Amino acid sequence: MLECGAQACGGFFHDWLDLPGSHDIGFPVAEISVDGSCVLTKPAGTGGGVTVQTVKEQLLYEIGDPGNYLSPDVTVSFLTLRVEQAGPDRVRIAGATAARRRPLTRSAPPTSRLQGPRDAHGFW
Repeated sequence: MLECGAQACGGFFHDWLDLPGSHDIGFPVAEISVDGSCVLTKPAGTGGGVTVQTVKEQLLYEIGDPGNYLSPDVTVSFLTLRVEQAGPDRVRIAGATAARRRPLTRSAPPTSRLQGPRDAHGFW
């Protein structure tokens, strides 16, 4: 939901021009909980909107098979996903489950000789 910039805040929404401040759509922020759920929001004062509809449209764009979405470390099922409005420009996403753990493969070393582990760039 975060990787595509302003899309979840209305940039991919079918009526994006009807959103307030469509010329200055904000970027999404995820408040992630320890249970794996999150609240998607955006900075105050930015345009666009975080609604159930904008989030669902972005999810549909991202997901090919909702029962077997390939993430870097697990295959995820979104079949039990819940998307609920949690306030103005706040959407709670919960209920995804890991279908199975995937084997990890790296195409780059986990550290950089320049900056050490904090500068790691790995491709899974």
